[in-house]
Amino acid sequence: MYLNFYALTEKPFNPTPDPKFLYMSPAHREALAQLSYGVQERRGFMLLTGKVGTGKTTLLHALRKRLTSQTAISFVFNTTLPFDGILEYILEDLGIAKGLESRAQRLIALQHFLVDRERAGENTVLIFDEAQNLDAATLEQIRLLSNFETPTDKLLQILLVGQPELRAKLSLPELQQLKQRIGLRCQIPPLAPEEVRQYIRRRLRIAGSHDLGLFSDAAVDRLTEYSGGIPRVINMVCDHSLVFGYADQKRRIDRPIVNQAIEYLEEGASPSSQPKAVKLNGSRVRLLSRWSFGTLAVALADERAGPCPVSAPPPAPMSKFFEALEQAQQEKAARRRTVPAAPAEPVAERAPVVTKPPAPAEPVAERAPVFSKPDAPTFPQPVPRRVRRSSLEPSRGGSNETEEHLQMEEHLVSLLAPTSFEAEQYRTLRHLIEQLHKAAELQVFAVSSPTASDGKTTTAINLAGALAQSHDARVLLIDADLRVPTVGTNLGLDERPGPGLADTILNSSLTLDAVVQVRPQLNLSILPAGRLPSAPYEVLKSPRVGELLAEARKRYDYIVLDTPPLVSVPDCRVIGRWVDGFLIVVAAHKTPRKLLEEAIRVAEPAKVVGLVFNGDDRHLSRDSYASYAARQFSDGHGGGWWRGPFGTRDRRHRKHTASDD
Repeated sequence: MYLNFYALTEKPFNPTPDPKFLYMSPAHREALAQLSYGVQERRGFMLLTGKVGTGKTTLLHALRKRLTSQTAISFVFNTTLPFDGILEYILEDLGIAKGLESRAQRLIALQHFLVDRERAGENTVLIFDEAQNLDAATLEQIRLLSNFETPTDKLLQILLVGQPELRAKLSLPELQQLKQRIGLRCQIPPLAPEEVRQYIRRRLRIAGSHDLGLFSDAAVDRLTEYSGGIPRVINMVCDHSLVFGYADQKRRIDRPIVNQAIEYLEEGASPSSQPKAVKLNGSRVRLLSRWSFGTLAVALADERAGPCPVSAPPPAPMSKFFEALEQAQQEKAARRRTVPAAPAEPVAERAPVVTKPPAPAEPVAERAPVFSKPDAPTFPQPVPRRVRRSSLEPSRGGSNETEEHLQMEEHLVSLLAPTSFEAEQYRTLRHLIEQLHKAAELQVFAVSSPTASDGKTTTAINLAGALAQSHDARVLLIDADLRVPTVGTNLGLDERPGPGLADTILNSSLTLDAVVQVRPQLNLSILPAGRLPSAPYEVLKSPRVGELLAEARKRYDYIVLDTPPLVSVPDCRVIGRWVDGFLIVVAAHKTPRKLLEEAIRVAEPAKVVGLVFNGDDRHLSRDSYASYAARQFSDGHGGGWWRGPFGTRDRRHRKHTASDD
């Protein structure tokens, strides 16, 4: 996002081991020269060590580029495999015949391969990255591979690369024979202070920068102090500093910006946002944001304490990442506005697709500003459903895909209206989920609510859409509400009926590939509910649900489930065993506090990762959960519990709600 602002052609501080960016410090230059010599002269075993992040893997990629085409290389990254697995990987990597079942057969095939290459004047190299993970028994088996030799030459060159503890492991008594065979030893130390400065300047120059002093001297000094000269840490801090500098529109990265980046890396939160803590029924929560009209507050469960009322803090400022994203989107929109219109003549030459131009006023009026009146529902604004043309009717100036996109826009604001205030709030929620994913490895999130019409489906859809804004994220949205499924309706999937979650649970021959609907333009995959079963609880209780989610975990980074209400029906009691955490959506000024407490108990307090206070004040619809929820909660005024906050009763008799505290 910051490339144009800093006049860069590519990101200078990517974490990938691109040999193009290799900074040749004296230690790196010496190590590369020794390894090249060792391979060419067939020295057998070689050793390269260095601390985490010093650039060992980048150096290995540079070595691979330097070696001639007459050198076959097998690069073993996963050193946690047993020796037989490593041997199988090596044979596959070198293109040796498959189907060899015993270790002896594989070793014989490897020997024939090495002999043939030696006769042709060619060389073979094995590189073991992260070799400190190899146990002593595996290292001994690798040593035996060096016995492939002629009276004059080693047929196989073996390079062990790892952290300093690899040297200590090689000093074990049982590995003395291996240690004696190591002909070359190289070590990469951290960069010296002046080398850090040259390292940053070199990467900026390769990335196309004309301002090699983009980082001030004070900023480089702080970088050196924090990183200890470790290139990987330098890359992370520099990249974050460029994002923060871009968010603040600063052309020069100074020490305060570097300090902000370091603080973010240390704390995992933007230094500009310091949330306050409040308590709710024994759970300490941290509120991150608030709406101007109605409330959408994101709360993170932290610890247990005594009951205390909930109160929302003042609006928290956006983090630097959000500011940078907004800045990038504004610049992109500005570039689109400044693109000159095509000449009239060529346009006139093309036959118009439609005879009558569409009038944009009506759709725009449907999507009126959400906050037009203080007493209006804050999000999402009720929008009249568009009348969709039958799939059999011929197209008239538009495609089904375009109409489907318009229908989705009513609900998927996090993707289709990314500059809106609502989308910004969902990006705040996305940031929370990404932090939980990173810190606690949470992957499957169930979005539920104490009752119906609290806005859980809208929250689930837009959370999935916000997560999908990261182009490298794989996101799956599942409609697990098998009683009143609405995800498909809200996203315009109803015109494509087909099997869904319920069908896949009941029919084990159906796979995820057969039922998941992919939306490449949204970077989002959707699993609709499918046909409605007669006994939803029994269907969701099936072990097949766990199998499907286990398969989804392998394919997706984030899995968001829209689940039934927690209190109204028992479905979430069986869904809970398969998910990592619950997000509970609460309707501001409507949901009774006791129902929220009950919902937290049903979802297991340890699994409640957050609360979302939604300002959606719409009434319950007739086709909602009221049709099957047991009327077991009385409001003390002669009606069901859902009637208190929504009816026309006097305000003085309204129930005590979660957001009133």
